[in-house]
Amino acid sequence: MTVLMFYLFGKPYKRGFFCNDESLYHPFHDSTVTSVMLYVIGLLLPICTMLAGEYLYARYSNADSTKILFGYNIPPWIWNAYEKIGIFGFGAAITVLFTDIAKYTIGRLRPHFMTLCEPNINCSLIENQHKYIENYSCTQNISKSLLKEIRKITEEKKKS
Repeated sequence: MTVLMFYLFGKPYKRGFFCNDESLYHPFHDSTVTSVMLYVIGLLLPICTMLAGEYLYARYSNADSTKILFGYNIPPWIWNAYEKIGIFGFGAAITVLFTDIAKYTIGRLRPHFMTLCEPNINCSLIENQHKYIENYSCTQNISKSLLKEIRKITEEKKKS
């Protein structure tokens, strides 16, 4: 829920830039990892692995402690898988929450910031080369969501 609030109403910290910062002049490319790939490999594959592992463990072990929930007998492998998937889901949610808090708080500009924004500052002037520029506006007509995205970056993106 908090992550959704960040997405809908959050505003990243508006950070300035140096004209001679070469890390901001990279060309814009669409994501190489699609959202579907991320969800399948990051969520669905581990959950399926946990389900299969718990099923195989219960099938080939002697442990038989059936749980009763609301009058229904729950097989032990489903109960154990539920516990493991719950812990995994909680960890994934906390990771996303902390990542979003860091992104919105730090507000580091993305590597393609200059390509997409083209700020109204003449960076070819010598006096602007080593000056920290805070008051600027984008000259390109980009959507609010894309403008929001070019102000957020994680440490992983910075390293690549």
